[in-house]
Amino acid sequence: MAVILVSYVLKGQDHDYRPLTQHLQKFTHCHGMEPVWLLDTNKTATQIRDELSRFIRTDDVLFIARLTEDWAARHSGCGDWLNHMSRTWQFPSHSADQLP
Repeated sequence: MAVILVSYVLKGQDHDYRPLTQHLQKFTHCHGMEPVWLLDTNKTATQIRDELSRFIRTDDVLFIARLTEDWAARHSGCGDWLNHMSRTWQFPSHSADQLP
């Protein structure tokens, strides 16, 4: 699994973003601050971007990147989650398309 950072700027005050949140909650995740999510997944940043694009407006902003073990934070709420021994920080050798 890899740790993917997802951040967004949602501009539609009248848009229902609950499906976006529900989709993000399907992953092993940490949501320590708004609007940042950390996902533990076999999917690439591009795959996550494409999935999340279905739930947002065309003028909303997404930023998605794969993290490395070299991270730093202060009062983020996700430090213990990131340091947990279940974080492997790398993609497995099989195809990412095979896993959720």
